[in-house]
Amino acid sequence: MCLKNVTVFLLLLIIFNGNSVCQENVSNTLTAKQWSSDIDSFISGIPGVHINPYHKTSKEEFDTYATGLKTKLPSMTDNQILTEFAKMVTMIGDGHTVLNVAGLHNQNSQYSVNNFHAYPLEAYIFNEGVFIIFTDEKHKELEGLKLVEINDIKIEKVIEKIKPLVPGDNEYNIKFSLPFFIMTAEYLNGSGLCPDDLKSKFTFEDGKGNKFTKTLEPVELSEYFQLLNSKKHPEHAPLYLQNDEKNYWFKYLEDSKVLYINYKRVLIDPEDSLKYFCKRLEEFINTNDIDKTIIDIRNNGGGNNGTCQVFVDLITDNKKINQKGKLFTVIGRQTFSAASYLTTKLEFNTNTIFVGEPTGASPNHYGDNRPLTLPNSGLNIRLSSIYWQNSFPLDDRQWTEPEIKVDITAEDFFSGKDPLMDAILNYRHPENISLAVPSDERQALIGKYLFTAFEYMEIKENGEDLILEVRRPDFIGRDVRYIYTPVYYISENNYSTGIRDFNISLINTMTKASHRYYEWYTPLADTGYILPGDLFRQGKISDGVVLLKELKTKYPGNPNVSENVINNLGYKFLNEKKTDAAIEIFKLNTELYPEAFNTYDSLGEAYLLAGNNTQAVLNYKKSLELNSNNDNARKVLQTLSAK
Repeated sequence: MCLKNVTVFLLLLIIFNGNSVCQENVSNTLTAKQWSSDIDSFISGIPGVHINPYHKTSKEEFDTYATGLKTKLPSMTDNQILTEFAKMVTMIGDGHTVLNVAGLHNQNSQYSVNNFHAYPLEAYIFNEGVFIIFTDEKHKELEGLKLVEINDIKIEKVIEKIKPLVPGDNEYNIKFSLPFFIMTAEYLNGSGLCPDDLKSKFTFEDGKGNKFTKTLEPVELSEYFQLLNSKKHPEHAPLYLQNDEKNYWFKYLEDSKVLYINYKRVLIDPEDSLKYFCKRLEEFINTNDIDKTIIDIRNNGGGNNGTCQVFVDLITDNKKINQKGKLFTVIGRQTFSAASYLTTKLEFNTNTIFVGEPTGASPNHYGDNRPLTLPNSGLNIRLSSIYWQNSFPLDDRQWTEPEIKVDITAEDFFSGKDPLMDAILNYRHPENISLAVPSDERQALIGKYLFTAFEYMEIKENGEDLILEVRRPDFIGRDVRYIYTPVYYISENNYSTGIRDFNISLINTMTKASHRYYEWYTPLADTGYILPGDLFRQGKISDGVVLLKELKTKYPGNPNVSENVINNLGYKFLNEKKTDAAIEIFKLNTELYPEAFNTYDSLGEAYLLAGNNTQAVLNYKKSLELNSNNDNARKVLQTLSAK
């Protein structure tokens, strides 16, 4: 899908990874019994799709809410019920789990774009309030005005009523998405904020405090999307608003010797491969005088995690630009999904300084949503199916915080200013704040440590630098750098790294690693030591299982030898068609975590693929005993019993 402006990508985030739009026109009217059946289908279907549906709201709370809603159905309108569905979906608590009102995923969804409507205004929430930043041709006089009321209800009250409908990883993600929900007529109506004919009175305020009203009729969402796609920024617009049609581009600011790189989407541009783009970029870096480099991902809403590695490697390996105080990454509320993955890659592998607003996604977050379609209404709900552990396992940050926090005000936006660029251009990095590790301690630190059961943490010399590196296979099997960061001296046997809040201490023959408020130990690997993961890869399955058990017993609190980590290893071998190895790993996980339903579900899947239906049935039954809502296990058992 080619997206031509920032706000269309906003909608992409709300409904995530859209395809072509369904053009059906179906009546929305259902009976209370039909809606009640859909509520039951939703509640019972969540666990079979979402990888961890109750991470924020308990099952009991969902059941209670659903029961209460069903009692009120006879007296509710369709829009009120749809609004309640949106609230229930949002209760799950992550930005990729959404009620897909626009029908951009499921071609059979009855609730397509033709059934929902939006007012032809694009809004944005600045610190000064909600402002209109784009309209259709009929309402150009409204651009630049502050929105203060809808149907005589103050905008603060409107936001308060609509906010529970807005999914998000964090408050910045929600702040970014809220304007679209405010402009969706069915949600306003279902929340009691506009009349049934959907015509609404909007009250605006100009820069002098003068107020006036305008009655607007909503348009179909398909028309609303076309409106947003039509937006073009003027040639003199700030850099972050230029070249919206390009996924990535760069420009050299000769006066300030600044290299500006805009990475708008984590997607391959069909007309300019990222590999070729990075080759041109590297040639430019090596042949020009560059004082500062800026990577702008503030308007990057995501894409495909698997595409950005070549870019990260370029920045990491180029010492000319990869220097503290010379490399900056601009982030913001729209930095989401695969762009959050890119953020963490840059955080863990480069000397970048983050500038702007906090990101719209957590470093570790839920994603890759999958459909759950309700039988009567056709409502399409997208539920996160994967937990992306991009950072350390226990990193519970809700967002990546900028080191230099700068907001764009409404005045900045409408006058064409970019205070984030100004902050970077004026930034002067303190000198001599990082100390080299003394030579005697440097030699004591150098070596390979058991970072996880599957990865080494290697501390090594790279010229004058002391580097901490962890490599791991990424999700498509490439051996890539997970961490690549300098090590600096704090005090005797205590060291900092280039990653904020990630420090290490040397204790005899192991290091103690700490990130924020949690810590774990990484023992020095003996010469010739082989990781459990390597033993599995060599086909020494029983040896790998024994060693993995030893590590779990010796370091029970290590988050890197967790149920999730072991399960992921099992699936890695399953994907490589090494079913015997996967079965042994999954069996070990059931021994180490006997109360975890997912370990038995995974083991059942491996046995099923191996053709051992008897063992598959036993393990799926055990999984269902531990979690009666495991719809996947129930469906597999029903299929097997029918044979």
